[in-house]
Amino acid sequence: MRRALRIGLVFAVFALILGIQLIRTNASLHKVNQQVATSERQLTKTKAENTQLDLKVKQLNNQDYVAQLIRSKYYYSKSGETIYSLPGDHASDVTAK
Repeated sequence: MRRALRIGLVFAVFALILGIQLIRTNASLHKVNQQVATSERQLTKTKAENTQLDLKVKQLNNQDYVAQLIRSKYYYSKSGETIYSLPGDHASDVTAK
């Protein structure tokens, strides 16, 4: 009888230790899964931003686009051309940042 009680007690201690370890592992797994989800969201945002920046680089390598951008943003004109600025123009001010 005593022997069975000791064996049962040792088994209970091992079961308790393994149960605690299982709970800790489950909590750690949940934390890692949250970090993975956060990293995936950041990766998606970064890829979208990278795509936009690649498009902007391609546009800036296009001479026609750059000329149009400079003309509209900085009121740059060709020789013999006059630019009139009207109050309703939506072009940004040259002095504004």
